Amino acid sequence: ALHIIAIGRLRTDEKTKTYVARRIAEGHSKLEAIRSLKRYIAREVFGIIMRRQQDINRTRIAA
Repeated sequence: ALHIIAIGRLRTDEKTKTYVARRIAEGHSKLEAIRSLKRYIAREVFGIIMRRQQDINRTRIAA
């Protein structure tokens, strides 16, 4: 799933394109740049999941 998100962002998001271009200019391969992009996406998704979980836990269930 992370790979599909990374490729989708790479095709559409200018900020992502700039990031990958910068990593390649630093001497990394395109695959290494995508790997680091996937790590970034994983951290971002984890944060979203944890915030959602906290919201669910704070919600009271009406009986």
